[in-house]
Amino acid sequence: MLPTQTVYGLAANATSTSAVEKIFAIKGRPTSNPLIVHVRDIEQAGTVAELTPIAKQICSLFWPGPLSIILKRKKEKIPDIVSARLNTVAIRSPRHPIFRDVLDLIDFPLAAPSANRSNRISPTRIEHVIDEFGDSCPPYIDGGPCEIGVESTVLDLSEESSIRILRLGPISTEDIEKALDKTQTDENIILESVQSSSPKSPGCLSKHYSPRAPFTLHRDLKSIQQYKKLSPKDIVLLSHPTNESKEIELKAQVLYLASKDDPLVFAKNFYKILREADRNGPTRIHSHLLRNESGIAQALNDKLIRGSSEKRL
Repeated sequence: MLPTQTVYGLAANATSTSAVEKIFAIKGRPTSNPLIVHVRDIEQAGTVAELTPIAKQICSLFWPGPLSIILKRKKEKIPDIVSARLNTVAIRSPRHPIFRDVLDLIDFPLAAPSANRSNRISPTRIEHVIDEFGDSCPPYIDGGPCEIGVESTVLDLSEESSIRILRLGPISTEDIEKALDKTQTDENIILESVQSSSPKSPGCLSKHYSPRAPFTLHRDLKSIQQYKKLSPKDIVLLSHPTNESKEIELKAQVLYLASKDDPLVFAKNFYKILREADRNGPTRIHSHLLRNESGIAQALNDKLIRGSSEKRL
């Protein structure tokens, strides 16, 4: 288990089939869901994938950092199990100093999905990892709370005709558009939400990031206020305190992501607060879509949608 800038990862040698099989076994992860391969830099990325000029330019702007890119896979280097037998591979260069130190000590890249049971809430602190796996927890390095708190943006660069954002994350559509302006490319960005049983990217299944308790997602705060079945045994997860939220506090337990409207703080606290809500054993968890239009808020809305078991949108 290693910390990254986004969440904690369950790491293994990405070039070894037997090592990667252990990741799937520990997580209970379906082999149809590919992994992200973590590399030191663009040079190492070129040993596992077919780097294109646009990929090199984008990576020079965002790496190391919370951007994963999908390219044609070098099959002699990356086994089928890593990429769900697709001819592509997702790669990323992490910025966390501990993860980078480990990559400097070894001569192979690391596959490292989030260190949690499949489809459950991602861990952003080492206590989340320990709580998730209990006595069967693999060895870990405690790097403190993760800086960002939500998974990397995933950009598909494997097709010549288009560039697609397959997973929303810390790097926004606007960030990527600005980067493309700098690269002076004529390629088009297509924002794509994938809900396939065999996705190119992790984190794109329709059900993901889910608590154990039933989880209802509402359109907005007003929808929660008007929900007639709200009870003291329910937990309501809200972005930040408002006059409207005070009324909800009279009907149910309320947990806030931040003390004020700050999407970066929302993201950093999101999985921590969602885990806290789930651990308290509520009858039901409620939350609402964020109104903020920032890139990180859009990413959080995507995770709320995928993590909820009931939607009132």
